[in-house]
Amino acid sequence: MVVSDTGNNRVQIFDREGKWTRSFGSRGSAPGLFAFPHGLALDFLDHIAVCDTNNNRLQIFDSEGRFIRSIGPLIPFSHSSSSSSLTASGGDGDDRDQEGEGEENGRDQEGEGEENGRDQEGEGEENDRDQDREEGHELQFPFSVAFDMSSHRLAVCNTKRNCIDVFEFDGRHVRSFGRKLKRKGSSMGEEGSSKGEEESLKDPFGVAIDCDGNFIVCDSSHHSLRLFDPHGFLLSSFPFMSHPSRSGSPSSVAIESDGNAVVCDST
Repeated sequence: MVVSDTGNNRVQIFDREGKWTRSFGSRGSAPGLFAFPHGLALDFLDHIAVCDTNNNRLQIFDSEGRFIRSIGPLIPFSHSSSSSSLTASGGDGDDRDQEGEGEENGRDQEGEGEENGRDQEGEGEENDRDQDREEGHELQFPFSVAFDMSSHRLAVCNTKRNCIDVFEFDGRHVRSFGRKLKRKGSSMGEEGSSKGEEESLKDPFGVAIDCDGNFIVCDSSHHSLRLFDPHGFLLSSFPFMSHPSRSGSPSSVAIESDGNAVVCDST
């Protein structure tokens, strides 16, 4: 078991019987240190991704707690991420440099097919990206993180910006969604609000990814759970009730092996 010990600014690890085995981290802003860490997630290689919430970044460690890289606060938009936005331990930057030319050639060869793929993902996503570029997109109070076990991508609740950011494991930004809730195939005049829904997420505190790559998001201040497809288009919304006559505030969510969602209510 891996636990965010928020008040002590560290991560603690326990065995299956609950016996403490080790911990890492302390208060600070240097790589490997924390300022009130909250959500964390593990991948199939036991990498540990931690929301370093008050430092406005995501940090990734190996299974022994050794620092690998951090993502944020500034989020790069191109797949050729700037070194100022990604901090990595020894050798990782060199690896990216060596991949450089080959990666560029790969993108050139993908060419038209990749462009068509982006077009199919929808105009709404590009509009959100353009808006974020103009405003300067950053991680602000990241609260929860989830791994997609099939693609090895990470989804982060960018809570103060009211959106979900998706990254490759190496830190490259893939997409951002949630600031404008759009259904697939909708026109610019058919955003969520025209269907009686809020125009954006508000205080997303929890995120999980199911076996199909869909995102389940705790839209806490709207007292709802939102289901998005792998490209960030809204599929459905569910009012979250802590009592038959009272709205709840979903704060975290996890997917069980049978596909059921387990949700924490912070009401």
